[in-house]
Amino acid sequence: MKFTDGIKLISHPALQPGKPTQWADLGCGAGFFTNVLSSLLAKASTIYAIDEDAAAVKKVKVAEGVYLNTYTSNFIQSPFPFGVIDGIMLANALHYVRDKNNFTQKLKLHLAPGAVLLLVEYDTTNSNAWVPYPISFSVLKELCLQHGFTSIEKINQMPSAFGRSNMYAALVTL
Repeated sequence: MKFTDGIKLISHPALQPGKPTQWADLGCGAGFFTNVLSSLLAKASTIYAIDEDAAAVKKVKVAEGVYLNTYTSNFIQSPFPFGVIDGIMLANALHYVRDKNNFTQKLKLHLAPGAVLLLVEYDTTNSNAWVPYPISFSVLKELCLQHGFTSIEKINQMPSAFGRSNMYAALVTL
């Protein structure tokens, strides 16, 4: 995916509040979407980038003027290294979470009132070796409504490079 495609996929006015915000990117990998997100945030914003792959985490970069804190840990099992923040992004990461109900509760504990979840996922319910616990947009919507989120919006979608299903970006508001 090209950087401009990433921007098109996740860009939303809620990501540009005009003031510094604090975000986490859970399962950040080498940071493609971390960098995309950072380019949309106000200067002096902070991103906590977390992944269990230490070599990948070392490659994470962000836009000039955005602060980056990197951590090597399993975001599903380990406590988060941040308190209550403005947003959490899971880009191609929620499909690694088997128990989405308990994990959603864990996420809510770290979201300020009015905070958002930004998700990038495959719009399928068919699992495979790379997407073991998929979450289609309709299933995501049900899950978030059950947990008290007030708005679940599909921002954009695009064909997957693997040709199996579309990728979608969703913004979920607490």
